[in-house]
Amino acid sequence: ATFVPSTDLTLMSDGSAPAFSGLNAGDTATDLRMRIGLRFGIAFFIPANAVIESAHLRLNQVSVTGNPYLPPGTEIVVDRANFGVSLAADDFGTPVLASNIGTFSSDATLGVRDLDVTAAVVADLAGLTSDFLLRFTATVNDASAAFTRFDDVENSLGSGVRPELIVVYH
Repeated sequence: ATFVPSTDLTLMSDGSAPAFSGLNAGDTATDLRMRIGLRFGIAFFIPANAVIESAHLRLNQVSVTGNPYLPPGTEIVVDRANFGVSLAADDFGTPVLASNIGTFSSDATLGVRDLDVTAAVVADLAGLTSDFLLRFTATVNDASAAFTRFDDVENSLGSGVRPELIVVYH
């Protein structure tokens, strides 16, 4: 089964709503940090007795501004999160259930990124949603924008590739 997010947002470190489209991770020219929040409603679509064989998170890295992958070793990782009742602009510091469940992107190459999130989805079956937080492992406060953009469920950046959670079960 292929799911698109029921909610996807760029989360700003000051809790404000971003004034741009797409999903962004990194920092702004005013050194506000940006993370990506994704919520997938899975509970009503996967049978309670299902056995999850695999689950993959996919997003399309559409553009990169500045040098967000510096210093060397900086990468975008995925956290398994809990956004509570809803994913909202003030969820930048949301509780993390499992930190760094995998590296989502480690360089500025454009294109579709894929991460195996099977263990996270298996753990989430008891709840209603699978919530993910994408963040850089480091950001540099240097008054210059450094971020990467992924297309969102609305296809705001026009890539034609929406975020997906692909779950194989029996």
